[in-house]
Amino acid sequence: MSFSQPDSFQIGSFEVRANPSPQELAEKLNRLREAVEQLRIQPGPGYLVSRSRGGTTLQITSRPAVSQTETCPFDVSLQADGANYKIKVEPGTLNGLYATNYADSLSFASTSLSVATGGTTNVCAEVTTDGKQVTAFTLATVATPSAMSPTTPLAPTSFKWPVAHVKEGVVYKTIGCGSLQAVVKENVRVAKTPATPDDNAYDIYYYWVLEAL
Repeated sequence: MSFSQPDSFQIGSFEVRANPSPQELAEKLNRLREAVEQLRIQPGPGYLVSRSRGGTTLQITSRPAVSQTETCPFDVSLQADGANYKIKVEPGTLNGLYATNYADSLSFASTSLSVATGGTTNVCAEVTTDGKQVTAFTLATVATPSAMSPTTPLAPTSFKWPVAHVKEGVVYKTIGCGSLQAVVKENVRVAKTPATPDDNAYDIYYYWVLEAL
């Protein structure tokens, strides 16, 4: 009995007959082994391969890609408006607070944020604090954000943090996907002469860091 249908591995037809040629049989078995090896699932990025007598299983290890239509807090989008782009910002919180102008920034029709079509700007969170916790923040466009200056004995009472960079109509997100949390970090300790025996021998300077949740 033979099976002569064409095959992609060029194994050829197999016949069950008495006293087959050892060379012919060996060649067919070798081609069959090569075909089986090509069908074996090999390890690769994003999954693990486990083999047993019961079969082969795959364990997916990587997270699925984020859909292109999914939006993140503080995502920025542009809309042409004559010689400018209007800037819309998706809602997001900073330490549980919404921006004071978040409602206007949600719509191209009401946003006050803009940039020239060939220009460059930064969409920033302009944050006010009492030195210990955030009290409010506003979304604003800033041409060149300045570096934060650490202060003592409390953290700065105001600072700007870029959430996106806009250059010639292209948006570059500068934070991760998520709402934000501002935390106080120690920057440096500067030695000083204590004013009293109970006074510290140094001043501690603090600054703020914004992290995506």
